Amino acid sequence: MERISLRNNEAIIMRCNLASYYKNTNKSCDAEIIITNLNLIIIMKGTFGRVKETKRFPFKNLKRIGSQAAILQNDTKLDFSFSHGTEQISLYPKAMATKCKNNIDKLLRGENIDLNQNTSSYKMHLDTLNENIKGALGTLTDIIGKGNKSERDTQIVTKCPFCGAPIQGMKNSISVCEYCDSSVSL
Repeated sequence: MERISLRNNEAIIMRCNLASYYKNTNKSCDAEIIITNLNLIIIMKGTFGRVKETKRFPFKNLKRIGSQAAILQNDTKLDFSFSHGTEQISLYPKAMATKCKNNIDKLLRGENIDLNQNTSSYKMHLDTLNENIKGALGTLTDIIGKGNKSERDTQIVTKCPFCGAPIQGMKNSISVCEYCDSSVSL
């Protein structure tokens, strides 16, 4: 997703990376669509996803039909009627196009938009990622030799091989003899 500069009073409502922008009625290009509280932002992509051009269309210039925005939806395609003319985009899947239209209608009516609905899938993915990392760290701990927790936490007592004094410590650790200062592997 492309980085963009926003005004101090501008916030992203939603983004869609799977989109097309129709520069003229017959020709389209890959695009990223960003809906903010102020603008429809279209980032046109070229070969290998490089940014060709960025266009901003202020919602204050969007025509209205009663209390709704003048946006016609036909499957995945949205036709925005601005004061300068019509802008056409397609958002995939169709549910994304519908969500876009509904969010813009709410925005123009001054209604609150639940931004959590737009991030719930990200939260789910983050929770899954977090669980996968915890599992991988546990597996990694076992691989690098820490072994079973109960085995590694076992306290043992033995004799120092150098002076014969009693020495104690955790299994699979190194202890120093109190009498001869020798390092002993337990």
